[in-house]
Amino acid sequence: MVYKPLPGRYNKYIMIFYTEGICLVKKMIIYLTLNLISFIIYGVDKYNAVHQGARIHEGLLLLLGFLLPIGAITGTLVFNHKVNIPAFRFAVPVFLCLHVLLYIFIA
Repeated sequence: MVYKPLPGRYNKYIMIFYTEGICLVKKMIIYLTLNLISFIIYGVDKYNAVHQGARIHEGLLLLLGFLLPIGAITGTLVFNHKVNIPAFRFAVPVFLCLHVLLYIFIA
């Protein structure tokens, strides 16, 4: 843990947000931005499905669900996309649980 002293009386609270030189808030912003990209990709695939456009392969959507499950789940729910396919209905929530468990054990 890296401690970056700042002027003021809140120095002991600043230490909590730094891990290995990268601010935890920055890590969360990057993670949520990538999940937003996953959400947008699910929306683009739904748009292409409705308008008979070029589709995104299910394998790529499942890979996004594995790497970025928050964006995949919200994209599935908001766009009502891939809700009847069992691989998406059951696997993506399991991926989200794995991400939560990894966060608990790593952090």
